[in-house]
Amino acid sequence: MLPFKTAPTRQYETVEVGNSEIGVLEIKKYENLTRAEYGFIKEQELFNYQFQLATLAKRVSRETGAHFAYVNDRISAYVFGGVIQNDIVLVDGEQGKVVKVETVEDTEGKKTELITVAFGDVEAMTSIDDIDIVSPEWYADYYADITAFINEYVDSLAYQNYVYATAIVRFRLDPSWKLEDTQNPELMDYELVREVASFAYKEKNGWKTEEEAAKEPSTDEELGKSSTESQTPTGKASSGGSSATGDTTPDSITETSPSSPSA
Repeated sequence: MLPFKTAPTRQYETVEVGNSEIGVLEIKKYENLTRAEYGFIKEQELFNYQFQLATLAKRVSRETGAHFAYVNDRISAYVFGGVIQNDIVLVDGEQGKVVKVETVEDTEGKKTELITVAFGDVEAMTSIDDIDIVSPEWYADYYADITAFINEYVDSLAYQNYVYATAIVRFRLDPSWKLEDTQNPELMDYELVREVASFAYKEKNGWKTEEEAAKEPSTDEELGKSSTESQTPTGKASSGGSSATGDTTPDSITETSPSSPSA
């Protein structure tokens, strides 16, 4: 115990995770992962989305001369969907270039993406539903690589949930708990795994909102560095640059692979 002159008065909140069907766990909320939890997660060598994305984007950029930041964001958009700045699009059969993507919120809190497209010297605002994206010239040559990247990422998400849920249970509830226990549905229902993993992701991000957690566009160097934690973009239409909100679950991404170049 620390020899406090004045003992701390802060009391950490306890959060109930789960429901009556899958079970309810009471977990202390620290608004961060502990050092032990971070260490355990790092040991599992999870798929590092941002690093793998940057590696692929850099190769495409180097081999084709395409701008790295756009390639990076366009591949992310193939994962999560959406339109990004500098996309070439068709609106009512007319080709234009996306110059701005912004999110607006109505009085009921519903968010909508408004997209500004330039047709020569004329700009017009439209919605994502009225846009068809024209695939970049490099897309067909790297379609197989992009699809393989997406598949590897999707396959990694369930395992990531197991790892994050295990870290929380082991270091906050039961020191003897193992990864194999989390993967055993007789011991922990997968819906509960997802709930605990979601709690862990919120802890990691300090319980910030999506907007608060979003980062400024990263530089080529920053995106190329391997971080100890995987960070993934929001997947929404963006104004350029990789926005990161921490980790995602399988429900956060689209169920389909990018369209075949021949489509």
